[in-house]
This record gives sequence, structure tokens and C-alpha cells, in this order.
Amino acid sequence: MRYEALKRRLESLEKSSPSGTAILAFADGSTRSIKIADPLAILIQAMTRIGHATGAPEGREDDPEMIEWLTKPLPASKYDHAIELLGRATSIEAGEDNFMALVWEEAVQAVELEKKRELSGEMH
Repeated sequence: MRYEALKRRLESLEKSSPSGTAILAFADGSTRSIKIADPLAILIQAMTRIGHATGAPEGREDDPEMIEWLTKPLPASKYDHAIELLGRATSIEAGEDNFMALVWEEAVQAVELEKKRELSGEMH
């Protein structure tokens, strides 16, 4: 599937994505109730951040486009704040909403991988 077709399909899914609610718990013992209008878009952005932080996949280490993408900072996203908030939470209570738990897990992974990459000095 071509990139533009895939992008249109994802945008279509994002528009129909139901909102999600959850309670986040943090290391200091505080909690915060959240309602996310577009959890699918946050999941996709978190996965993009994970890919950027982990580097080139096997077989693409010499791909000039991949190298360029990895050496530039990711552009700011309107979901960055939500990913940072989710990523700082130590647990989530989302009831039967397994999708919100998945969004949280990906956000946690994105934030942790970016911190590791920053600490190793690989961020530009």
C-alpha cells in the first residue's frame, strides 16, 4: 500500500476513533483522571516516537532517507503533551478499555526510550 493511501486510511480511522477515559497513577502517589478524544492518534504518534528513538530497523541502516529521519528531531505534535503525561504515569486504570491500556504502554515505552537515547548522547 502506498504511503498516501495508508495515511488517508489512518486519518479516517482517527476521525472515527472513540474517546477513552482512564485514571493515571504517578510515582508520587497522585492520580489524575483523563479523557482522550483521539487515542488512536496518540498511539500512532507514540509508535512514531518509539521508532525514532530505537534507530534504523535491520536492513535499513544504510538507507539515506532513514538516516536523515533519525538524525533530525521529530517535529512537534499536538499529542506530545498527552504522550508525556501518559509516559510519566506508573499505572493506568481504564476499566474494560484495553485500548487505553495499550496507548499508555506505548507512551511509557516512547518516553523511556527517548530518555535513554538522550542520556547516551544520540539525540541531535
